[in-house]
Amino acid sequence: MSPAVYVQTNDAARNEAIAFSRAEDGTLTPQGRYSTGGRGTGSPHLASAGSVVLSDDGRWLLVVNAGSDELSLFAVQPDGLRLADRAGSGGSKPTSVAVSGALVYALNNGTPSISGFHLADGKLAAIPDSTRPLSSAGADPAQVSFTTDGTVLIVTERGTDTISSFLIDERGHAQGPTTIKSWAIRHMASPSRQAGR
Repeated sequence: MSPAVYVQTNDAARNEAIAFSRAEDGTLTPQGRYSTGGRGTGSPHLASAGSVVLSDDGRWLLVVNAGSDELSLFAVQPDGLRLADRAGSGGSKPTSVAVSGALVYALNNGTPSISGFHLADGKLAAIPDSTRPLSSAGADPAQVSFTTDGTVLIVTERGTDTISSFLIDERGHAQGPTTIKSWAIRHMASPSRQAGR
């Protein structure tokens, strides 16, 4: 399958995923537009990162529908995308989604929280009792992402200027959060700190 790039329109009436094929020189060629079956917020720019993500094996594309509180799941096929499933996000105004293997977590901004799903056989199944609040009602979260080994879920919070982390147990449930100020990360990684000065 040739390399591709995916974005979403965030249209308030009919959200769409847009696919582009990518040539070796980086040139993008439109491949198609595909309805998510849901709605965006209508804003020209969805203030988030990770609103469209590919599964690890490249077989599935996940798209958030912030206006209808849903996730859309597309099968990635040689001739484009096929809408395979839709599921409620477990909260309101999902703005980011993360996937690690068969585990999916949605980040909800309207109700600052995360909610988990199992991805199997082209379907998203909500994990019971997997919804977890973020550090505060004013978190204004931006992105959710797994660590490379899939054992920790990381959420950035603009409203609190913090980063929250959740440990993932064997059932796929998130434990936490543990929250630290984002400036503390910068301080720990600074050259003077590393040099012991």
